[in-house]
Amino acid sequence: MEKQANHQVKLPLEPQDIKKLRKQVIPVLVFPFLVVGVFYLIFTFVFKNVGDGFMADGIAFYVMIGFGIFFLGIIAYIAWAFFYDIRKGIKYRITGSVTDRQVDINTSHRTTSNSNSSTRTTRHYYIFIDGTKYKVNFDTYSNVKTGDRVQLDRAPKSALTLRLEILEPAITENYEEEVRQKQNFIETKIDPVPLTNLDLKHLKNQLLKFMGKRLLWNSPLLFIIFSLIATEMAALLLFVFPVVIIVAYQFYRVVRAVVRYFKNKSEGYKQGITAIVEDKLTVTSNRTATKYKVEASGYKLTVPKEAYQKLAKNDKIIIFKPFYGKEPLSLVTMDQDEYYL
Repeated sequence: MEKQANHQVKLPLEPQDIKKLRKQVIPVLVFPFLVVGVFYLIFTFVFKNVGDGFMADGIAFYVMIGFGIFFLGIIAYIAWAFFYDIRKGIKYRITGSVTDRQVDINTSHRTTSNSNSSTRTTRHYYIFIDGTKYKVNFDTYSNVKTGDRVQLDRAPKSALTLRLEILEPAITENYEEEVRQKQNFIETKIDPVPLTNLDLKHLKNQLLKFMGKRLLWNSPLLFIIFSLIATEMAALLLFVFPVVIIVAYQFYRVVRAVVRYFKNKSEGYKQGITAIVEDKLTVTSNRTATKYKVEASGYKLTVPKEAYQKLAKNDKIIIFKPFYGKEPLSLVTMDQDEYYL
């Protein structure tokens, strides 16, 4: 056994590890035959009746060969990584605490020659063990939480997760007392606190953001309605009445949000709810800004980066909400640092 780092050691592969690696090789070896078959069908049927100039110059043939070599090269590398791990016969065992989790969402658009478009979304899952990032599959990702102490076995070249075990924390003499203190904190009643100018400003920003989203998402429907009215074809709205119902419902939600804002402003107080941080999650995307999410006593909060970095599992916080509405306003840590949500 060779030690690589404070939390990582090199171990020989076990029989079940080799079996798992071999199972991954089978679909990789089968896939090239499927690719060759697809390219053959495309070349035979799609390009069969294409103009003589395109086919006579051999352009299609060389393009197909180029794509084929590219895909086969990628497949060959993937297969080589699995064979390399099997031949070397080693794995890395990482032991430590899960300090963060991350989902990376990538969305791509593709437009074909006949103007048809398609959207593809892929998700990659990562866990951080003592601050080091490791790519895992969804099952592994969903089975752990921030703060768990885990033992992860992975292949060095293919980075395949061979096994993940959640190490049960030792129950100390103070375990029951800690649980009791957490429960007492959650059951603590917080007296209403007056709204500050910053609270009112944030409430207003929340309202404007909500109204902006409703306007953006319903703008195509509004365009249809106003176009029919402007062209004196309002009678057609009877045939597209679902559009009118949708817009009317969204208008009702906006009015209700405005009424809630003024009721909260008139009330002048906010209510606090005690909670314990249970999990943390970072969501990255190529289309939207990075989101930092915290789960605390059943509440799922999107928090600022500064709050995310400061909070840890089992931290005690107070979530403040206005008297009217369900949208959280801010959270306060035990150090009396307040972060608006």
